[in-house]
Amino acid sequence: MDIIIIGRIAEDGILELIRDRHGEGIFSRYPKRYFNEGLEGLSAEFGDERCMKILDSCGADVFVVGRQGIFSALYKMGNACGTGLKVDLLSIPVRQFCIEIADLLDVNPYTLSSLGCILVCTLDGAALAAKLNGEGYPAKVIGYTTKEKACCAINGDITTYLAP
Repeated sequence: MDIIIIGRIAEDGILELIRDRHGEGIFSRYPKRYFNEGLEGLSAEFGDERCMKILDSCGADVFVVGRQGIFSALYKMGNACGTGLKVDLLSIPVRQFCIEIADLLDVNPYTLSSLGCILVCTLDGAALAAKLNGEGYPAKVIGYTTKEKACCAINGDITTYLAP
């Protein structure tokens, strides 16, 4: 089965970090305009009731990412499905602004809260992603389930095994 993600990861987590750390060092590193534009582009609202109705009508398995990071959510999804998975790390949508702020604050964006994101397992991921995108929901195929139990995030030649 294909794995789709709806939304972009880490946006909620970055907003929390900026609020909790009161901009700690961020303002001195980036121009205020860049910072403000980056903040304006963040959202934690990707999947709503209308989106869930579309997913229900397709008979897809749905996993809400919530406040956990995408790595944790993928691992739990694999466990719940009783399968392994292979996910292309570079396919997971994340804004460059989030990567830069996470790097500056020395945190991994893949472990930050991704409230608003939804993971979906379905037989025809490309068709469902196209339908969701047509309805205004940012959706993308990021991987697939496997018969092996390993949950893997692949970045070129590097494979990271996800664990609880």
